[in-house]
Amino acid sequence: MGTTLPFLRLLTTEELKQIDQTGRRILERIGIKILDGDVLSRLKDDGAQVDYDDQRVRFEGGWLDQVVNRAPPSFVLYSRDGKNDLHLGEGNVYFGNGGRVFRVLDMATGGYRLTKLMDVGNTASLVHNLDNLRFYIIACQAHDIKPVNYHLLDFYYALNHTTKHVMGGCTDLHGAEQMWKLASIIAGGEDIFREKPFVSIITNTVSPLTIEANTLEILDFCANRGIPVTCAPAPIAGATSPATLAGTLSQLHAEALAGVALATVQ
Repeated sequence: MGTTLPFLRLLTTEELKQIDQTGRRILERIGIKILDGDVLSRLKDDGAQVDYDDQRVRFEGGWLDQVVNRAPPSFVLYSRDGKNDLHLGEGNVYFGNGGRVFRVLDMATGGYRLTKLMDVGNTASLVHNLDNLRFYIIACQAHDIKPVNYHLLDFYYALNHTTKHVMGGCTDLHGAEQMWKLASIIAGGEDIFREKPFVSIITNTVSPLTIEANTLEILDFCANRGIPVTCAPAPIAGATSPATLAGTLSQLHAEALAGVALATVQ
């Protein structure tokens, strides 16, 4: 007979509600810094409260709900072979690898070295053959290639070694454009890739409560082309966010909500 294990609940329903409410109060009272004048104007035209002198946007509760609700409640991150599609928003949980590291333990020499492009391919192959990992995050930095071709080549190596969904970070708009062109060629056309995107982009807020121009350009580019994108906060408790877990989670939630809102305001 099978054994039923209890769910691990780090936070109660009431605590989650408090974090959500606090994150929303942060956006309404403090707001978030937006380092792009055109985006500030777009947000103002959509109904947000904009302070141009401070480059700060405040998200009134009703307006925030309105723009967040424009985002789809569920969607699919596709694999290329159809065997590892990720259906998000339906209560499913999927596991992937972590990223992105800068050094690796070289199994041939026993010593540490800077990661290379071949390590992207090797880690992608590893994830591809691990049934319990359903998607691949580009795991390491390729220090042996020029920055101008960095995103083109690391996505190429990842896609050449797995048919699972590939997620990867882009540091600027040029990198996102490289990924989009590559994925569209592999898919057989831009429209085909838009219909079933098998690649998604990771970008980040700057904690505390700031979104800079490169991130805003990437969000806008992806939203207009149907590319899945996450604006992932990465606060450091006690440094770029409060020292307490509750405070850090509330700030993280505020930054994540702001990312979703910005992706829907076109």
